[in-house]
Amino acid sequence: MTSAGEITVMTDSIDTAGDVVESLADGLTLKHVESHAHFPKAYDGLLNVFSQLDEFQTNRQRQIADIADRGAGIRAMLMKAEECKTLETWPEVKKYYMELHNQNKSILGDFRVQIEAHQKFTASLKSVSQLIDKAARLRVGTPKSDLFSKCRLAVQSRDVQLLVRLMEFGAS
Repeated sequence: MTSAGEITVMTDSIDTAGDVVESLADGLTLKHVESHAHFPKAYDGLLNVFSQLDEFQTNRQRQIADIADRGAGIRAMLMKAEECKTLETWPEVKKYYMELHNQNKSILGDFRVQIEAHQKFTASLKSVSQLIDKAARLRVGTPKSDLFSKCRLAVQSRDVQLLVRLMEFGAS
């Protein structure tokens, strides 16, 4: 501890540092604690996570547009199948309904891919949120709440450098 009241905690674990800061704040009944924290291993994955998030958004928009395009074709095919039923051209009816069945299976497959991608997306966001929580545990009081709000804005704007800077140096 320095004469200015500064304490240095040296550890490679952001969790351990958070435990130490919380214990000190509780034990000394501190209401306001700022900190500078450098955990490059913890922050390294952020750039990768944000590139995955951007990739997910791009793929999702492409898949939605593709499904919408197929929807128009499916409606036309269904109308043709119903017209063939009315005309009692059964081989044509069978052909159109088989094609509708194949299109349906294809769309369901696309939805499964989209669901898996969404699960990865939410897992990535959850890991970012957990890292922000860990960084917030290194602060107490206003610095902690400021960090949460500014990190939320950094995540929304997809600014990885700002997010890392906020987690290292706080929001002040």
